[in-house]
Amino acid sequence: MGEYPGMVLKPRFKSIPYLDFYRLFLGLAILEGFLAFWFIFRVPSKVGRVFLAGYSRLRIGIGAAALFVLAVLILLLLDSFLSQRFPKFLASWPASILSKDVNRTIIKTSFAIVLIISLVLAEEFNLPNFNFKGLGVNTLSIIGLFIGWFFLMSIKTFILYSLWQRKVNQSLSAPIKLVPVYYKDALIILCLLAFVFAYLYQDGGFNGNSRFDLIFAIVKEGRLTIDTFQGQADTFTSDKAYFNGHFYSDKAIGPALIGTIVYAPFYWLKQIFDFGSQAETEVVITYLVIGIPSAIGGSLMYILCWYLSRSRFRAYLVTLTVTLGTMYFPYSITFFSHQFTSSLLFGAFFLIFFLKQRPEIWKKWPSFLIGWLLGWAMISDFQSVIIIFVLVSYYFFILWRNREYWHFRLIVLPMLGGLIPVLLQLVYNKLCFGNFFTLGYANESDQIFNSGMAQGIMGIHWPSLSALYYMTLHPAMGLFWESPALLFSIVGLVLMLLKRRYLAEAFLAMGIIVSYLVIMSGYYMWWGGYAVGPRFIIPMLPFFCIFLIFIPKRLTWPFVVLSLISFGQMLLAAASTVQVPDTMVSKLGKLGFFEYTNIYSYCLKQLENGKFTQNLGHRLLGLESWNSLIPLLVVIGAVTLFFFWEKVEISHNRNFQL
Repeated sequence: MGEYPGMVLKPRFKSIPYLDFYRLFLGLAILEGFLAFWFIFRVPSKVGRVFLAGYSRLRIGIGAAALFVLAVLILLLLDSFLSQRFPKFLASWPASILSKDVNRTIIKTSFAIVLIISLVLAEEFNLPNFNFKGLGVNTLSIIGLFIGWFFLMSIKTFILYSLWQRKVNQSLSAPIKLVPVYYKDALIILCLLAFVFAYLYQDGGFNGNSRFDLIFAIVKEGRLTIDTFQGQADTFTSDKAYFNGHFYSDKAIGPALIGTIVYAPFYWLKQIFDFGSQAETEVVITYLVIGIPSAIGGSLMYILCWYLSRSRFRAYLVTLTVTLGTMYFPYSITFFSHQFTSSLLFGAFFLIFFLKQRPEIWKKWPSFLIGWLLGWAMISDFQSVIIIFVLVSYYFFILWRNREYWHFRLIVLPMLGGLIPVLLQLVYNKLCFGNFFTLGYANESDQIFNSGMAQGIMGIHWPSLSALYYMTLHPAMGLFWESPALLFSIVGLVLMLLKRRYLAEAFLAMGIIVSYLVIMSGYYMWWGGYAVGPRFIIPMLPFFCIFLIFIPKRLTWPFVVLSLISFGQMLLAAASTVQVPDTMVSKLGKLGFFEYTNIYSYCLKQLENGKFTQNLGHRLLGLESWNSLIPLLVVIGAVTLFFFWEKVEISHNRNFQL
């Protein structure tokens, strides 16, 4: 395989294919360092008491996940830096280094075994607990700590000894494998966003509880009715349907079905080990169902932007502007369906866009996956059918323009993929409401919602210019006021049209954004109820990246300034609450232009009063108020500096491979 832009050297071993030991070495060292950090520095605090408790608790599950993701993120940054700066050194690292490390690792492993045996004997003979730096620590806690250390050292010993025995230095003459730099960058983005979305959490309120009720009902009771949970204090919801004497979730079932798959093993383990409360479980479900797909969507966005611009920093800047500078951010940390749907839709577009570059892949599974993603998006947010229609049109346009794609399976496989989730929704409708085509929204228990959803088509009637104005331009909750960096999308669109670059994608994004805004302006509750902004338009937000990546280089720094403002405003919403009361909506026409904004008139005041949402800075590090956000800002700032200083810009060409 010949070289192409954006690729870096990667050692490849004949005896152990695709294994480059320096990455393994760095990764294990970082994990070992984190373990030592927590043991040495956090033992004297209440965080140490939680961390060294020795027993699995979901309360620190997200914290452990965030630390793991952070360790992987640091590994990827170091790897990317070393690959760019010292490729020849990494390709000829002498095996003697391994042999020395093997000896050290064996010594440490032996030491860990001795400690574990000593502690087990101490616990067996009921020896008293000891006091370390003023903290009474149960010996079982230390046993758990050293068992983890022993496990890590055992793996490290085995791998390093195997490499040493196979004479790695002789296999370094094997062919060099070239790896696209955007692969590692995309992983860095994935880990960064996964860390950010694990760091913060917001309760989903009635909307989230409606889905949690269905999840708990399926797993705990094996039924679809939510009678048991809808009235409980911690899962109470008004977002529910009532039919034939039973309560049901009125929501599209997509996120709840994924949540059921995630929650089932946790529930079974809880029956055995009795750990984790229901509230703690909800945090984990939200992260796995909403946060992780959102992070994956961000990594796909980076790859797309890198392909379109061939600029590492610009791709990073646009990706973070969309993922952290719009409602994409705060709705990735709470159990609403919009951001989950957004990730599915953008994933489908990503596949369609790149599959047209690789005709040979069209005959394989991705065409089925495109249909499945679109179908699951439909049963996750019914309004997304607007975007789905545009994406399906784009798909058939590509087939029509390229005769080599004219094949029966390219129509049948996506249809089969989309049919599976749609059938699940239809069966759910039949079981709950007696008709395949009757939705929960047609049986709302709340009369206000019931009458609103009865208007037009599922609550959508003719578009409203005033609603469109409030959704986009008004300071109260307008999209371009809360995320001013998106204004540059107009510049990007104009340049795409003038230079006739990616016209199909330009019209696709324009069709999605304009049609979604116009149609949703006709929704009877266009502002989204209790919401920081018009949340129903979130599924269209990722498509702004198509325009933003084409802004001229001379406008980069003005774009950076507006991106920072956008991020700051969204951070205020993410750190406080996205459920802003809608009492001011009816008064917007009577208020002055700058008299009220959701961000500053409500979210900022919440923070000034000390009402911060759950975050790991407080739960794991004991930081209070604004200080609890410092670790988050440090991580984001460090990754941003890395992309700024390690710029890789290449002339545009078609030599791109996935």
